[in-house]
Amino acid sequence: MFVIGLAAIQDSVTLRNDLTDTIRLTELTASINYYCYQDSTVYSQTFYTSEALPSEILAEQSETYQIPISLPVNIAGGYINPVIEAKTDRWIVQELRWRVSERATDANLKFFVESPSTATSNTLLLAFAAVLWAGAVAFVGFLVYTRKARLTPHS
Repeated sequence: MFVIGLAAIQDSVTLRNDLTDTIRLTELTASINYYCYQDSTVYSQTFYTSEALPSEILAEQSETYQIPISLPVNIAGGYINPVIEAKTDRWIVQELRWRVSERATDANLKFFVESPSTATSNTLLLAFAAVLWAGAVAFVGFLVYTRKARLTPHS
């Protein structure tokens, strides 16, 4: 068994070998499953590591690998569920050979995406609410000022 950790902001994956034997990474992928709120469509795209494989990870050691991920800039609102998958071989000292050992996955992360159009409309809505609030405050201030002006006795 080994542990997968994802640092999605940097497009990197850290693999920790918690075995007493050396493991050899033979394949590392990040599948991006994108769920669109607008039309309930699921989109999938798979990205591969840019590192040279196979790569060995010694017992009780960690290695970090890059997986370049590029998604469209005009993505609609929804959420992304990245699935990281690593295929490894395990060095069997007694046999002096590699044996296919694991196909570990990590699918526990979710990232929420706000589309540019949603962000723009939210910004406009916020600006409109701010202007409306400022107008209401100015109107109440005007009413309070004029009321004080009327209640002040003239000598």
